[in-house]
Amino acid sequence: AADATRQEDLAAAEVTRQADRATAGAQRTEEVAAAEAKLEEERAAREASDRALVEEKARNRAMAEEKEKNKAALASVEAAMSVVEARVAEHKEALAAADATRQEEKAARE
Repeated sequence: AADATRQEDLAAAEVTRQADRATAGAQRTEEVAAAEAKLEEERAAREASDRALVEEKARNRAMAEEKEKNKAALASVEAAMSVVEARVAEHKEALAAADATRQEEKAARE
């Protein structure tokens, strides 16, 4: 009877050890899965941050290019205005000369 009780105790202890091992294994599996999920979230966040940085750099580059185009356009407009101002000055001089000639002719007639 004592031997049977001892066998039962040993069997019960073995069942308990196996249950404890299974529980510990399941807990470790859950911990590993949670750690992997956290790493995956961090990787996804890093990738999103990297994409946002690349997009921001592209926007900055596009704005810099637009700024350079605007500078070139402004320089072109300023050059054209200088040409127009020079022509206006020439026309004013021509008008003044013509007016002076008319005044001289008028004075000569009188």
